[in-house]
Order: sequence, then C-alpha cells, then structure tokens
Amino acid sequence: MPSEGAGGWHRAGSNRERERSARSATVPQPSPALDRGELGQSILEYALVIAVVALVVIGIIWMIGPQLAAVFSSVYESVVIVPTPPSG
Repeated sequence: MPSEGAGGWHRAGSNRERERSARSATVPQPSPALDRGELGQSILEYALVIAVVALVVIGIIWMIGPQLAAVFSSVYESVVIVPTPPSG
C-alpha cells in the first residue's frame, strides 16, 4: 500500500526491495548449467593442466640440474673454509 514520504508518494518497503536486489546482484549464484558431469569434466581439465605444468617444471629442473649443482658447489667452496692437512 502506498504511503506518503518526504519526496511524495512511493511504495512501502521499496528501499528494502532495492537493498535486496543490490545484494543479490553481488552474491554469485551457482550456474544451473553446471551439473555433476560438467563439474567432473572441469576438475579433470584442472588436473591435466597441473600435470602438464608439473612435467614442464620437472623437465626444466632435470635439464639445468647439473649447472645448478655446479653453481651451488662453487658458492659452498667460496664460503666454507676447507681445512688442509698439515704438510710435513
């Protein structure tokens, strides 16, 4: 039922309705098209992407591993004082 406000006639509760519609616009709603089969498919796709990324990272580490070991060995030898046996 309309009621008279400061700006004239308006519908009672219209502010509440606007707030509710603004809140519902910002809250993500689940997609009705995303059923159980599509969810499983998307999980499988994510798993495949993670597996490919892991294989690429393992391949890169395998390729640069010896060079990386040489760098670490060089740094270790320059930092650590290796005792030499006494001559004599």
